[in-house]
Amino acid sequence: MKKLIVPILLAAAAFFGWIAGSRHAHPVPIPAEGRRIIRYQSPMHPWIRSDQPGQCTICGMDLVPVYEGDAGSPASSDLVVLGSNSVHVVDVQTSAVRRQPLRRTLRAAGTLQDDATRKRMISAYVEGRLDRLFVNYDGAEVVEGQPLALVFSPVLLGAIREYLTLGRDLGADAPLARSAARRLVQYGLSDQQIARLPSTFTETNLHVELSAPMSGTVVNRRVIAGQSVTQGQELFELADYSTLWFEFIAYEQDLPWLAPGLTVEVSFPSLPGRRFTNSITFIQPSLDETTRSTRARVPLENPVVEADGHPRRLLQRLLFGTADIHTVFPNVLTVPRSAVLDPGGRPLVFVELASGHYQPRPVRTGRSGDSDIEVLEGVSEGDRVVTSGALLL
Repeated sequence: MKKLIVPILLAAAAFFGWIAGSRHAHPVPIPAEGRRIIRYQSPMHPWIRSDQPGQCTICGMDLVPVYEGDAGSPASSDLVVLGSNSVHVVDVQTSAVRRQPLRRTLRAAGTLQDDATRKRMISAYVEGRLDRLFVNYDGAEVVEGQPLALVFSPVLLGAIREYLTLGRDLGADAPLARSAARRLVQYGLSDQQIARLPSTFTETNLHVELSAPMSGTVVNRRVIAGQSVTQGQELFELADYSTLWFEFIAYEQDLPWLAPGLTVEVSFPSLPGRRFTNSITFIQPSLDETTRSTRARVPLENPVVEADGHPRRLLQRLLFGTADIHTVFPNVLTVPRSAVLDPGGRPLVFVELASGHYQPRPVRTGRSGDSDIEVLEGVSEGDRVVTSGALLL
C-alpha cells in the first residue's frame, strides 16, 4: 500500500507543477483557422488591453481577440468595437447617407370660409321706401339681374323723368341726356335698366326694381318690406359660394415645409369618401401670439348637386375638414430618422468605420421628413450610419 501512495503523490505534484508553469509562461493561443492572437481588447473600451482572455475592468464585457494582421481598435475613448457575435446579438444595422428627395406629409385642420373676392354688400343709393321684397329670407339663391325689391324714391323718380324728357327732346346721345344717364347709374340703376326705361316706365308706375348685381346667396337680409331707408344704408349681403376658401391652421414648426403652390387634399367628416384637391394660394404673414400659428388658404370649387329635385351647392360655409399637405424637397443629404440620437439636445449618429467599429459623431440636422432627416454637417454622402442598435452602443 505504501508503495502505491508514493507514485501517486509524485504524479500529482508533477501535474500541478505543470499547471503553475503554464500560467506563468503566458502561451499565445492559436485559433482554429491558424491565425495567431496577438492581444485581447475590450469592445466597449478599446484602451483596456490584455495578453490573456478576461473581462473589461470597466464594463465587465468579455475581451475580444485581435488577430495577427488586424489593426485592432485604436485606443480612442469614443470608438465602440464589437465582435461579430456581439453585432448579431445587439442586432446592429446600418444604412448609407444619401442625397435624395426629402418627403413630408403634414396633417392640418380647418374650416370653409367665404371667398372674400366674391362678396358684395348692396346699399341704398338714394333715400326711399322698400314697398316689396322679392327675397325675404337668408340663404336664398339669386342670379345676376334678378329683382330683390321694389323701391319708391321721389329722388329717383325725378331723375328718371329728367332722363326720359332730355332723351325725347334732345336725343339719347345729347350731352345733357348722357349726363342724366350717368346720374341714374349713380343712383343704382344698371345699364340694362336704363336702356329699358323708354319702353317700360309710365307715370302710373311709381316703383323701381332693385336688382342683384351678381349671382350668389343672400347671406344677410337687413331690411323688411315697407321699411324706409336712407342713402348708404345696408340692405342685402350677397356671397358667391361657387368657390370657398378652406383655411387651415399652420403651426410655427410646420412653416419651413409650407409654401404657395403645394398640393393639398381636403376631406370632410360630413362628406365621407369625397376628397377635394387644390394648391395653397396664400399664407398669412403673421403668427397668432397665443397659439404660435397662422392660417393658409386653399380655394375649393363647390360643385352643384341635386337634392329633392332642387340643385344646391355641396359644400357649406364653416364646414370642418382635415387636410393632407404633400411636401417634397429635392436633392437633400439625409439619414434615416432612427439613426439620429439626441442626448441632451445634441444630435449624434454612430458612423461605421469598419466592420464592428462604430464612432459617435455629432451632426447638425435640418428638416425632419416622414422617414428621413436632413443633415447639414457631420457626415458625408456614402457614410454608413447605425439605424438599429444605436442605443445599445
